[in-house]
Parts: sequence; C-alpha cells; structure tokens
Amino acid sequence: MQTKLASDTIEMICRTSPIISTPSIDNATNAAPLAKALTRGRLPVIQVSIRARNAASVIREIAQVPDAIVGAGMILSPDDVQIAREAGAQFCSTPGITDPLLRYFDGIEMPLLPGVVTPTEAMHLLSRGYTTLNFYPGGSMNALETLKAMHPPLPQIRFSVSGNIGLDAARDYLSMPNVLNVASDCVAPAELIESHDWDTITRHARTFSQRKS
Repeated sequence: MQTKLASDTIEMICRTSPIISTPSIDNATNAAPLAKALTRGRLPVIQVSIRARNAASVIREIAQVPDAIVGAGMILSPDDVQIAREAGAQFCSTPGITDPLLRYFDGIEMPLLPGVVTPTEAMHLLSRGYTTLNFYPGGSMNALETLKAMHPPLPQIRFSVSGNIGLDAARDYLSMPNVLNVASDCVAPAELIESHDWDTITRHARTFSQRKS
C-alpha cells in the first residue's frame, strides 16, 4: 500500500476514536455485542491483539458489525498480518517495526500503525512517509515526558499511544497536542464484558467520544 495513503488512512481512523478499545475477550460470542455497545457510544475503533486466544474469531465477529472499525494489534510478522487480513481486520498495529515488515506492508492493501518508542525510530518512519505512529509502551515510566519532548523537533508526527494505559494516564495523553488517541481497555474492562454490561460500556464510550476534535 502506498505509504502516504496508508498513513493518511490510519490518521483518519485514529481521529474517529479518541479511545481505541483494546478488549480482553476469550469468548468470541461477546465480540459483536461489545462492538455494538462501543459504536453506540461513538467509539467505533476496536483493536484485538493477534496474540490473544481466539483473536481471529473475535476480529471476524467485530468485522460484521456495521460502523465498527476493527484492527489487529501486536503484529510481529507477515504470518500475523495474513491471519488478520483473512479475519477481516481493517488495519494493523505493531509494537515496533523492522524494515522487512515495512517492505511487506508496502506490497499489500493494509493500513499500518507502526510502533516506535524513540525519536530515532520516529525519524526513520517519517523518512519513509509515515506521519501517524503507535507509541509503545505508553504505560512505561517517562513515556509521557518522552512524547512531550518529541513534539518540538517532530511537530508533523501524531501518535496513537498504547500499552497498559489506565484511565488517568489516558486523560493525560489525550491532552497532548501530538496525541490523536489512546489504545486502552479502560472503556471496556474485562469485568464489564464478562458481565455483559453493555449499557455501562456505552456510557463510558460516550464520555470519551468528544475528547479530541
């Protein structure tokens, strides 16, 4: 996929949802009700870790929900990408990136949200045309300060932030000018999914749906 088109598509997806929900779902039968609850709350973007049990089945169920946008996270290899594509994923996200994996994405029609954690990695991806990146791990020490420091020298880059991010940290990240959204399970935690509390998930989603313009 042409790099600028891929990056523009990812930016558009990220602007759709201030929170990308990253639910922990073992039972694929919960996937569609969850997606419906989130889309009702105007947070339609959902990312499923390809490393999770039943990941392909969960992606497949979400992909059938109207207005839901489902991606595959923690992509490490072309084999992971193939599983995600066959299941119906609409984008892929990686925790880091390699040149062979970038070349693979160059040859397929799949938007990529590539992972970085340093300015050097961000500059490398910028040189290849990527302007929307996944900052991972966002839950680590000094991650907030690192993102703040990246903005002055790299103002053209926008980030989706992922990796063990709680509610308070999500609010902090969403206040930053170079952060488009946060990938987190804070809107749809496992206990609400397991208890089928779809109404509460919808209310949580609506609370965050206007956090970014």
